[in-house]
Amino acid sequence: MKILGIETTTRINSLALLENEKILDETDFCPEDASKEIFIHLDNFLKRNKISLKEIDLFVTSLGPGSWTGIRLGITLVKGFIVTSKKKAIGVYAPEHPKASLLAKAGYRQFQRKEKSDLKPFYGKAPYLTTEQQIKRLPRKEENTKENKTFTTENTETQRTPRNNIYY
Repeated sequence: MKILGIETTTRINSLALLENEKILDETDFCPEDASKEIFIHLDNFLKRNKISLKEIDLFVTSLGPGSWTGIRLGITLVKGFIVTSKKKAIGVYAPEHPKASLLAKAGYRQFQRKEKSDLKPFYGKAPYLTTEQQIKRLPRKEENTKENKTFTTENTETQRTPRNNIYY
């Protein structure tokens, strides 16, 4: 089984090609703009190994934690590959796998155990978006004005502006 590991969540991105758990090749690069450069590095990497994306059986990417843009880039790239090639993909929550080869090995083991991965990102902490229902569960005193709502929770006062029932 040929596996392509893609790590884009750190400053040093990497690509790795494995045959089962044996590393065939790996490359590291520090992109200025990862979203543009990943395709150039991927194309050169595949040409150097004389392999096409059609020959890859499993795509593995990091789901985080790490760079928000990097996480989205890796997931989007892999989702694009699986849609066009009808192959399998595994996402690995990998703070301990900073290189694509280690990530790909972890993904291969996860695939062998038949564990599912739905490619949902993990940013390291919940984003600061709360729905109106989540806000209602907080213990507070509420003061309404026409345009903004001011919430007082114990010692802190927060003012949030509603947009489509989500408070920012």
